[in-house]
Amino acid sequence: MNKKSRIRDGVDAVKFGYPFWIGVALWLVAVVMIVFAGKTLYESNAFTIKEVRSNVVLSPELVNTLKGRSLFSLNISSLYKRIVAVDSDLKDVVITKKFPSVLEIILIKRKPFVQIKYNGFFTVDKDAIIIDSDPAPVPNLLAIEISDCPKNPAKGVKVMTAQFKLALTLIDALRAHNVFARYSVELINVASENSAYFMMRNKNTVLVPVQVIIGDEDFDRRLFIFDNLMATKIKNDLHMVKYIDLRYKKAYVGYKN
Repeated sequence: MNKKSRIRDGVDAVKFGYPFWIGVALWLVAVVMIVFAGKTLYESNAFTIKEVRSNVVLSPELVNTLKGRSLFSLNISSLYKRIVAVDSDLKDVVITKKFPSVLEIILIKRKPFVQIKYNGFFTVDKDAIIIDSDPAPVPNLLAIEISDCPKNPAKGVKVMTAQFKLALTLIDALRAHNVFARYSVELINVASENSAYFMMRNKNTVLVPVQVIIGDEDFDRRLFIFDNLMATKIKNDLHMVKYIDLRYKKAYVGYKN
């Protein structure tokens, strides 16, 4: 077979018959129809926002700007940023498109965890984000006294300092030993780490709180000593106790005169 014959045979091998071209034509028609149908649905009034649902009362201005817009074209990311920008108390915003015509917005607020005592009182959540500030303490909310907080922190600022982290570790240890369940803990002071302490009293009493000095390490061992001391020597009677020092191999108790 000569060279020309081989080329001709190759061309004949790639020839397509009418069934192939009919299939291609039908496929192109289907693609056009799908695109047209999608565009029609995208622009259809059936998928415009008619109702905005939320777990809180949203501003009328925001609701009015959303109603009538297409669920398809609504930019969730932009809406999220818009909502968060005007409310620093928000931990998260969950936005859900519910076809054909409902937009659901769930606002998750930051919950007060403790209050930081530092030139006043700053209510913060567990992530150390400032929710609010006040010259006076919030009743029945644990206070943490620190000395390494930024000067004049603003609402929405994160104050996860080294001392705040130490206080969180101590809170976890106190919770593990059921101290919060057994006593009223009013203050944790970590402003001087080596001498960190907490103030506590018997529940439902008006006694002056007792200072429990625990330092900045080995919380678990020291709280075991504390538990044993309260059960045997003190027997949970704090009315004559001034302080308890747990920083050494054995506990030292200071009594009122």
